[in-house]
This record gives sequence, C-alpha cells and structure tokens, in this order.
Amino acid sequence: GGEYVIGAPQVPAAQVKVGGEGEQRTFRVLAKGLSKENKYVKSVTFNGKRITDRKIRHADIMNGGELVFEMIAK
Repeated sequence: GGEYVIGAPQVPAAQVKVGGEGEQRTFRVLAKGLSKENKYVKSVTFNGKRITDRKIRHADIMNGGELVFEMIAK
C-alpha cells in the first residue's frame, strides 16, 4: 500500500541516501534520549510534523527528511 508502520527504534541514529542519480536526498532517523531505560516512544515527528497514526509513506521517505522519535521510560 506504499506505507510503513512505525515501531520503536533500536539505534540512536541512522541515515540513508534516497532518490535517483542526480536527485539524491538524505532520509534520517533520530531517536532522542534512546537508552536501556528510555525504550518507549513518546512521540514521532517527520520534518517537524507530528505523526499520530504510526505510519509513514514510501514517497515521503524517498523525498528525504528527518523522522524523529522522542523516547521515554515507562
């Protein structure tokens, strides 16, 4: 369906180059505060906009940007 379900990150940061030849962009994932204790997702934003349905579109990933997780302890 062109969408991915968002889970909990396992690494503090990752990035990948996306797009075709001459159109490369960067898609970054950041997990702010990730630790053994802070393993639960408090909130998720993509390019500053809050994600509430736990999904991200493939097209958005291919356009590049930043997916940011705010992590907490429960």
